[in-house]
Amino acid sequence: MQIAVSQNITNWRPLRNHIGLVSNDLAEIRNHMSQCLFPHDLRPTAPCKIVFHHHFAELGEIALSYTDYGSPDSHFKVVAPSMSDMFAVSLTLGGTVEIFHAGEKLTARSGDLLLLQPGASLTMNMSGDFRPLTLWAKRSTIERALSGELGYALPEPLKFDAQSLVGPAHAPQIVRAIASVCEDLGACDSYMSLPRVSRHAERMLLGLLISVIPHNYTAVLNAEVSQAAPYYVKRVMQYVAQNLKSDIAFQDLVAASGVSARSLQSAFQRFVGETPMTFVKSMRLDMARLELCKTEGSDVTGVAFDCGFTQLSKFAADYRKRFGISPSQTRSSLNFH
Repeated sequence: MQIAVSQNITNWRPLRNHIGLVSNDLAEIRNHMSQCLFPHDLRPTAPCKIVFHHHFAELGEIALSYTDYGSPDSHFKVVAPSMSDMFAVSLTLGGTVEIFHAGEKLTARSGDLLLLQPGASLTMNMSGDFRPLTLWAKRSTIERALSGELGYALPEPLKFDAQSLVGPAHAPQIVRAIASVCEDLGACDSYMSLPRVSRHAERMLLGLLISVIPHNYTAVLNAEVSQAAPYYVKRVMQYVAQNLKSDIAFQDLVAASGVSARSLQSAFQRFVGETPMTFVKSMRLDMARLELCKTEGSDVTGVAFDCGFTQLSKFAADYRKRFGISPSQTRSSLNFH
């Protein structure tokens, strides 16, 4: 997805003071990158000269990585059986790449921002001048940050919606934050050498990822819940997150809250801004969108039923109202391979 970047990224070489490797030896490059990230095979599509640069900086439990293969007239292929437990958010600074990942085909050019999910296999066909700047974070690190925001342990693994990674209103937030941190890390007197500042920058980047990129907990996270909200409101929200694929009736929510139906209804209206059952519907619509975006071969009807919707016309209308497009348009906009 194309994004507006305020600075000229064509000539930007971030993290200059954090040299991980400079090499023209393919075996050394392959071994170094496999150790830094995850095991993979790297090969040029034809014999070529490589002037490889890798800049790498750790920031608490996350890392920032810049890669330049220095071979603009060549092409390379990367094949990885699994991305292990790593999430990656990658900004393309130059060149092009075609990615087959998690059932999706993605193409990135200069200025594009992509998200790669843990566990899935990865194939990359990239130009020799492809230069990604990537934020790497373990699943456990991001899920711990999200759990801290929600106030409870996640009942299901975190799943980002990679197809709607960013929109025109949000992309600059992530780009500016990563660029700002990288610029400081590249300075001789970097503030990031101060532990408190480093921890703050790490929390900021993790907070942006879970706030800007849609995922299966977005509805709960974005619910305008006052800090003064009663404990039973938060208890019901946790119950919904844990039982989203099961039948949920209003009386189930009342039972989970431990208070009367009137008290629960009133508290949700006051502190969340919607009724308990409207909140359930919002979360199910978010789950349906994730399923439509990530599941190759599934149809709209199947996804609707799996997510707890029994009236297809009502599902389609509610879906369009929330996301601005129909469920079938969401499916047709994807490029599965």
